Amino acid sequence: MVETTIRKPIFSESSVPANAEFEGNVTLEQAMAIGLADRNNWRFNSKFEASVAVALDFFGMPFSFHEKSFSITSGGRTISYSPDFVVANRDGTNVLLEPHGSKYIDKRFLSKMKAFMSSPFSGEYYTILLVDVDPSKPNRLYRELEKNGYALEQICDELWCLPYKASAKEDSRGYRTNIYTLLRKLKEDEPIAQHERSRIRARHE
Repeated sequence: MVETTIRKPIFSESSVPANAEFEGNVTLEQAMAIGLADRNNWRFNSKFEASVAVALDFFGMPFSFHEKSFSITSGGRTISYSPDFVVANRDGTNVLLEPHGSKYIDKRFLSKMKAFMSSPFSGEYYTILLVDVDPSKPNRLYRELEKNGYALEQICDELWCLPYKASAKEDSRGYRTNIYTLLRKLKEDEPIAQHERSRIRARHE
């Protein structure tokens, strides 16, 4: 454990939980998140976002955080979409990483992602949706997709299902180890097998 004291919040005021939690003894990953936020003057919306930022920084992958913004049309009105992470991949492609907690997936979020994927901008980016999944519960993403009549392909190019606890190891139901396993594949230009998505989907339908 690392002893540290927070001098300023690293989470947005609206985030859950707030930031009181990183005072005193913190893990190495939390200390790295604090350092990233301090150096870049960032405010994370969740610990999920902070974990992804730390993993990207660990691998030395060039990325921006909430820097780009796209004007897109959703439900007949113009909205602004600012992806969480834009990663400049080694093969020259630009990858959008969108970590989103399962309990916050709703029609509004799905509509926004569908609008982006339908926009001219989507052709310039490969969009990966990261969802934290609790193996003991049904996958909320698929419930919401079915309820709102959307297909997975309409909201992202690829789906990464991560254990509810980012540090958890792969369990008996086949969840990938953690964000580091998947980012390593991306960094090394290993294609994420399309059957992974089908396998994960079949498990929860």
